[in-house]
Amino acid sequence: MRDPANEPEGVGGAREQDEPVPEELADLMTGYIGRAQDGAREAREALDRGDLEGARRYGHRIAGTAGSFGAFGLGALARALEAAVRTGDPVAIAAALTAMDARLVVMAAAL
Repeated sequence: MRDPANEPEGVGGAREQDEPVPEELADLMTGYIGRAQDGAREAREALDRGDLEGARRYGHRIAGTAGSFGAFGLGALARALEAAVRTGDPVAIAAALTAMDARLVVMAAAL
């Protein structure tokens, strides 16, 4: 079974690494990535306060918006974060956030 979290992102519709992202979409993606990175920081702060619901909301928001940008792997990772928060597994939560951070760095570099 294919795991979208392990596949390259389709950043702004550019499915191959050597395929350029149109400038208009690159601007939108840059904003999206920045907001997602800010959200990850806020999710970690929520977890530090014991606010699991705050971290779950971050995962839910990213899961809901990632597909709009062709970021299906990021969306899969965000759903994994939501599931980890629901079970209260701190190791799985940390792993999901770390994987999402790494994915966002890759997405930013692709622009």
